[in-house]
Amino acid sequence: MGFLAELLFTLFWAISLSLALLFVGARMLCVGLVIDPAEMIHARLDASFIARTLLANLVVVPAIALALVWAVPLPTEVVLGVLLVAALPGGIEFLPLAIKPRAASRDVMALVFLLSLVAVAITPGIRLTLELFGALPVASYGRLLAVAVLAVLLPLISGLVIRRAFPATADTLAPAMAIVAPVLFVAAALTTFVVKVEAVRAIGVRGLAVMILVVAGAAGAGWLLGGRSSSRRAVLAHVTRMRNAGLGLVVAIVSFPQTGVDVVVLVFVVVELTVRLVARLGRRGRGRTPGPSSRGHELETSGSAVAGGPRSCVPESD
Repeated sequence: MGFLAELLFTLFWAISLSLALLFVGARMLCVGLVIDPAEMIHARLDASFIARTLLANLVVVPAIALALVWAVPLPTEVVLGVLLVAALPGGIEFLPLAIKPRAASRDVMALVFLLSLVAVAITPGIRLTLELFGALPVASYGRLLAVAVLAVLLPLISGLVIRRAFPATADTLAPAMAIVAPVLFVAAALTTFVVKVEAVRAIGVRGLAVMILVVAGAAGAGWLLGGRSSSRRAVLAHVTRMRNAGLGLVVAIVSFPQTGVDVVVLVFVVVELTVRLVARLGRRGRGRTPGPSSRGHELETSGSAVAGGPRSCVPESD
C-alpha cells in the first residue's frame, strides 16, 4: 500500500511540475509576444526610478514578509511559501481584469521585463536564503537556475524574437497563449490540491492574513517609492504588488516536492486575485478615490500592440 501511495504521489508530482512549467512558459511567451522592443526603448524610466523599483521589489517587500512571518506564528511550510513569493519580483497577471489603451503601459512592460530577468538571476540565491529558515531543498543551485531559465527566460526571449520578426504570427499566438496559460494554471493547481489537500487547511486564518498584508504592503511600498508623480506611483505600486508566483510555484515543486510549499504559493495567487477584485469593486463604489492602486486605470495595458496585436498577456493595473 505504501508503494502504491508513493507511486501515485510521484505521478501527480510529475504532472503538476509539467503543467506548472508549461503554464509559466506559456505566460512568459505571451508577454514576449506582445512587447515591442522599440516601445520598451521609449519607456520613461530613469536610473532613479529603476533603483527605487529594485529597492521596493528586492528589499522592502521581502523585509515586510520577513517581519510578518517572524511576528506571526506560522507552520514552516507557510513561512517558506510566503518568503519565496515575496522574494521573486516580475509577476504577471494570472487573470487580467481589464484591457484598456494607456500609453503608460510601456513603463509597466519595461519593468516587468527587467524584474523577470532579475528573478531568474536571484533564483539560486533564494535557495540559500530559505535554508536559513530550516528548509532542505532537494534541487541544487544549478538545477534551480536551469528551471528558471527554461520557464521564464527562454519563452520571454522567444516571444520577443517572434514579435520582432513575425508580428502577424505574434498577433495570432498571443490570444491563444492568453487562454492556454490560465487553463494550465488551473490544471496544475487541481493536480497539486489532489495530493496535498491537508496543506491547504494548515495555512489557516493567520496564514491568509499574512498573505493579505504582504500584498497590501507591496502595493504600499511601490506607491511610497514611486516618486512625486501619481502615475509613476501607480506604476510602481502595481508592478511591486505582482509577485512572481509562477516562478515561485515551479521552484516550490522542484525544491520541496514532499511539502506543502507549492500549495502556499497557489493560495497566495488566490489571495492576491481576491484582494485585487475587492479593491476594484471598492473603487467603483466610491468613485475611484486615488490610492496605491486606485490610479492604476491610468496604466492599464493597451488593447493592441504597436502592430495591432492584443495585449491581453501584459500586466494591467486595476
